[in-house]
Amino acid sequence: MNTTFQVNFQKQIGAFQLRRPCGLTTDDEFNIYVADAGFSQVEKFNEQGKWLTRFGQGEGGLFQKKIGKLANPTGITLDSTGNVFVADVSLDCIHKFDSQGHFVMKFGQKGIDAGEFRRCRSVHFDYEGFLWVVDAFNHRIQKFTADGQFLLMFGEYGEKGEEGKFNDPSDIAFDREGFLYVTDSKNNRVQKFDRQGKFILQWGTTGSNEGQFIHPRGIILDEEQRVYVIDTANNRIQLFNTEGSYFYAFGGPNKWGGELNTPYGITINKRGEILVTDNQNNRVLIFSMS
Repeated sequence: MNTTFQVNFQKQIGAFQLRRPCGLTTDDEFNIYVADAGFSQVEKFNEQGKWLTRFGQGEGGLFQKKIGKLANPTGITLDSTGNVFVADVSLDCIHKFDSQGHFVMKFGQKGIDAGEFRRCRSVHFDYEGFLWVVDAFNHRIQKFTADGQFLLMFGEYGEKGEEGKFNDPSDIAFDREGFLYVTDSKNNRVQKFDRQGKFILQWGTTGSNEGQFIHPRGIILDEEQRVYVIDTANNRIQLFNTEGSYFYAFGGPNKWGGELNTPYGITINKRGEILVTDNQNNRVLIFSMS
């Protein structure tokens, strides 16, 4: 793993077009899809930052449960054919749209049983094509087929130091060996699991020093299996190896060009560029590595 590099601010997109952006993802053409929570929709931009389209336009709030309409989208991912899956934290369900933004289906409802959610905050596919949902207020992770059939779940409420338990988990990522990494937001740590949900290890404590977190949210791994963690309340992104050893951070407040104010989601495109939703600055920042 290369640990000798520098992350540089490249550009911003979406300024004056987004309101409280949360999750984001990219496709093979480098188009950018943003879960725009404040405007209750998905926004699509090209790689230059030109706005292309929007879909799922809802009206916000808990009671706007219209078919194909979003209320508070926070998580987003694509399948291998370009279908878009969106986690709506207020409607407690996953919406599926085709590559043109047309509504296809949804699954899930509010509840505590298998396949039900209480604030589904994030959604991602693993390397095998299974869909994983971070069920934040049920303090657990659920696994589904791509058509929404429930497969397994793990986790329950727990406090700092309790292995395999969560307090408001936020996001999930996967390495090439099939291990899962979950940001346990209110316990200020990252936990690692095998694909059956067995606890492997954890790292992080509360604070602002290297390797510490305050409300970590987004998480992703790059091609070299470096783990990027959005350290939201510290307004930075920290990098670790898959065993939790710290080696780099970037972002932070009061940094020219790349300053962050409550960063939320993170993704990495095919070129290795790092895209971050800067939630309270209502934009997406793009960083390059050198």
